[in-house]
Amino acid sequence: MKNKPRKSVQKKIRIIIASFGFAMVFFYSLKLGEIKVSGIESATNIVLQYEAELYLEEYKKHGFDAMLPKAHSLQGYLGIENMPERIKEVFPPENRANWQQRGLGIYYSADWSHKVAHFHHLYISPLPDSDLELVMYYTVSINTGNSQDQWANVRQVSLLGLILVIVMVIALSIFVNKALNPLRSLSAWIRNLEDNKPPAKIPDNIDDDEIGQVATNLFDALQRIHQHTETETLFLRNASHELRTPIAIIRNTMDVIEYKNKQGKHDIGQYLKRLRRASDTMKAVTEAILWLAVKDYQAPEQSEVDIKALVQQITEENQNLLEDKSINVTIDVKALDNIVSQKALIHIALDNLIRNAFQHCTGSEIKITATSPRCIEVRNEREDFSSEEACQDTQSKPNTQENVVRTAGFGLGLALVKKIADKKHWHFEFKFEGKEAVTNISF
Repeated sequence: MKNKPRKSVQKKIRIIIASFGFAMVFFYSLKLGEIKVSGIESATNIVLQYEAELYLEEYKKHGFDAMLPKAHSLQGYLGIENMPERIKEVFPPENRANWQQRGLGIYYSADWSHKVAHFHHLYISPLPDSDLELVMYYTVSINTGNSQDQWANVRQVSLLGLILVIVMVIALSIFVNKALNPLRSLSAWIRNLEDNKPPAKIPDNIDDDEIGQVATNLFDALQRIHQHTETETLFLRNASHELRTPIAIIRNTMDVIEYKNKQGKHDIGQYLKRLRRASDTMKAVTEAILWLAVKDYQAPEQSEVDIKALVQQITEENQNLLEDKSINVTIDVKALDNIVSQKALIHIALDNLIRNAFQHCTGSEIKITATSPRCIEVRNEREDFSSEEACQDTQSKPNTQENVVRTAGFGLGLALVKKIADKKHWHFEFKFEGKEAVTNISF
């Protein structure tokens, strides 16, 4: 996407307004010219009809003794044969059928000579109770050579209209520029969005109008997309993290079975049970992670869980993490009771706590203790870390121990256990005591 469009909306609006304004000025200028011509025609028609009506009223009273109008530009005659020759040259009686008629009973003709335009009008009306016709001749002369010609007013109006269009374009440009500022801010906000990060705050200059509603809806949509992406990413991380152990068990067991087959030994029943247990663990773990990641996903089935046996099993499965380490593992979980819950979730929680201790222990001892019938505590020594260092970090980074869990500072497993505990309303705690990292979980 280009940072700048070929033609901005502001320029498009300015061009549209200017084009429309110039078209209106041109249109109304032509109309003004037409109005002037039609005004002259209307005035001429009114004069002729009015004079004819006056004469007809006099004619009714006095007959042929009524006086016909005799003026420089207006003359009256009884019958077209009585018109003078100069009028007959304009309106030849023998070509009456070809006279140009404008209005009922009014004929029109025009000629130009020596920069003077002559407009001839002839009004013919029958006389009552007579075979004669009343003829009214009216002429208008306009000097077209005069500098103040008939288009002067039209030009003035056109110039005024042009100035008004320019002022209107400038004023509307300022208004449109101000109106488009929120769109520019929204465009810059969208352009600066970063991948894998939640959307930034909507710019302050975007008001709660139509543009603001679009920005808010876009912000909400981006937040939902980001949350969905985070959920998918977390699901993949958790799945790959949790499935490593059963996959490793399956591979190692398959290698052992293959070796025994080569040796001609077929006592592989215990290894098949191990494969079955690992595959069941994979299935249960996958369902549990889906329950954590997908809204309204069906929770894993509940069953009676022997936590003591589960601790022993998980400890044995993770023994490979203690190879080449001189670490003594002490297990005292006799106080634990069996509980009815989702075995897959308890397995994930205990597996992560024990595995995390095995991976990050740099001391000589790991203790797994039941502090109550439903509570387990895991302690591992950290020679490279202490509670004093945690306290120093707390001054510069508040809630450091919580951040360790949230940001997976001691492994992704703690963050996953915290998520399960929150959703199941279990009590989970991670802390430092001297040189020991201590985790507690209460089902």
